[in-house]
Amino acid sequence: MDELSNVERNCRRLIDNAIKERIESEKKFVGKISLQLDNISNEIHKELASKALPSENYLAFYLNEEIPRLREALETEVALRKEIEAKILEQFTDQINDLRDTFDAERKEREVREEEVIAILKNIATRVSDNITKMRREREKNEEVLVQLVEKIIQKLRKETAQLDL
Repeated sequence: MDELSNVERNCRRLIDNAIKERIESEKKFVGKISLQLDNISNEIHKELASKALPSENYLAFYLNEEIPRLREALETEVALRKEIEAKILEQFTDQINDLRDTFDAERKEREVREEEVIAILKNIATRVSDNITKMRREREKNEEVLVQLVEKIIQKLRKETAQLDL
């Protein structure tokens, strides 16, 4: 479970780093756009300064079409990047959840198998213990029978030797 947590932390760290890189990239992009807007503005001022009469069409084109188009492109790019990051985060979260579910299922399955093995081992231990007890009783019984048999033989031998001595 610690390994899964480490993977999750590392992935979150990667996502955070990607977000920071995206933000830095957006800042650079915004900076470039701002620089272009400043350049366009400077061009407009130069154009106006160089001409005695300002060209309303030229100024209107930049103010009404070019600058809004650049702003819209920038907003679209930012929205697209955020959407992609959200999808990546969602996929990552789904995959982590799937891994966690798989890990939990495997852990539960392993616990069930371990419990089954323990039950089987207990059953085997009980049967072995019962068999040992049974064998011990039989051995003791056999030993008693042998002792009685040996005692009978000894008694017969004593009788026979006693009879031979008479």
